[in-house]
Amino acid sequence: MEVFMIKEVEASISKRTVMSEDHRYRYQLTKTWDSTKPCVAVVMLNPSKADMVKSDKTVISLTNYFVDHGYGELVIANLFSYMATDSSDLKHREADFEKQNDAYIVDACEKADIVLVGWGSDDNVHKRRKKEVHALLEPYRRKLKCFTDDKGRSPRHPRDIHPSWRFGNY
Repeated sequence: MEVFMIKEVEASISKRTVMSEDHRYRYQLTKTWDSTKPCVAVVMLNPSKADMVKSDKTVISLTNYFVDHGYGELVIANLFSYMATDSSDLKHREADFEKQNDAYIVDACEKADIVLVGWGSDDNVHKRRKKEVHALLEPYRRKLKCFTDDKGRSPRHPRDIHPSWRFGNY
């Protein structure tokens, strides 16, 4: 009979969010599982439903991908801070709440070793806002990365990261 050792391992993941008091606007979500490893910032379109306790499919997908690729922290910011599972609901956002968002995008980029642009590959939506955020990202251009699908479309949204997608420069 073969003898093998069993050990118990404990790990902690810290999670921090910056949200409006009414929880309708999320400016930043940070997950840290190993502070000794590099940090990745991700800039997407808008937050869905992830908060201090709940995760959504995108946050889970990103966490799994970056754990597997040697990162220890994930900082998520978005073009828009309004939380909506359907991006067509962005029309309900209030400008006063959105004004603060740029500072959190810049903060995420400052903290990160790389910045993943993941707001989706449809260039025809939210053109003005994307142009504004491109200007914010300019000082970090050497850090900018994205996913490109097998048809050459980028930047892909990372909710369903496909094995055929290429991770590279934005």
